[in-house]
Amino acid sequence: MDREHAALRLSAIGALFSALLGIAFFFLTDSEAILLDGFFSFIGFGMGLVTIRVARLVQQPDDDRFQFGYAAFEPLFNAVKGLVILGVCGFAFSSAVGAVLDGGREIDAGWGIAYAGIATVACLAIAAYQRRVARTTGSALVEVDAKSWLVDGLMSVVVAGAFVIAWAIDGTRWSAAGPYVDPVLVMVLVVLMVGVPVRIVLRGVGELLKVAPDQEVQRDITARVEAVLDAAEMPKRVIRMVRIGREFWLLNHILVPADRRVCDVADLDEIRAAILEAVADTQPGLAVETVFTSRKEWVV
Repeated sequence: MDREHAALRLSAIGALFSALLGIAFFFLTDSEAILLDGFFSFIGFGMGLVTIRVARLVQQPDDDRFQFGYAAFEPLFNAVKGLVILGVCGFAFSSAVGAVLDGGREIDAGWGIAYAGIATVACLAIAAYQRRVARTTGSALVEVDAKSWLVDGLMSVVVAGAFVIAWAIDGTRWSAAGPYVDPVLVMVLVVLMVGVPVRIVLRGVGELLKVAPDQEVQRDITARVEAVLDAAEMPKRVIRMVRIGREFWLLNHILVPADRRVCDVADLDEIRAAILEAVADTQPGLAVETVFTSRKEWVV
């Protein structure tokens, strides 16, 4: 998918720009919230380069070593990416707590506002673009990337708001609270964003463990398959499904009744074709396997 690769390249370039911007403004402001933002972007740059490689890998056909293809690399990488983000959050939160206990940090709020404005516009613009690409391509890699940019953009919004507060209270009776703005801001950012990487990790691990998809998806696909089988007078069936990365697997085990008069391969192939037609528009990357048997113990 050329559009997927273009989106991931844009993300990597944007992450490098954001990282350099954050590091530069850290030296101007002494703000660890900005440093956290920059460090988050730097990790995003490194992950972006790996993501491009993974995107190419999962599109390769199966081979002798990976006989079911490379789809599992996608949730594996997303889970690792989520864990890295969680690690950064934990480090930042502990550092902020230490700063509060030590009396806070002095920052230059004016430069902080300038940084936050630039970062907010850039991050939210890339997040919106990545989200559109994810919808049109069905790429879980781009979807996770869009969520990362959205988190980064929201972080920048909070940074801007906090620096405005720090600038507004400077020279007032509330100025003693100024040094606490930056570390408290870091803690707020971590609390706001921690849910996103947790969900990314849970989804990636769930796909690797072959957890069934959402109940709504299961109900829709099961109803379509059962309608075909009811019409074909095949009452005993087991329907299973799982999503792994950008691939969706549907496995149907069907017991052929012993009293069925016409049951040659051509008849069974017609039922297979009818099932495939019934579910073809339900999921991107859909693979359907339908197995018929006359032995009850094999339909479990």
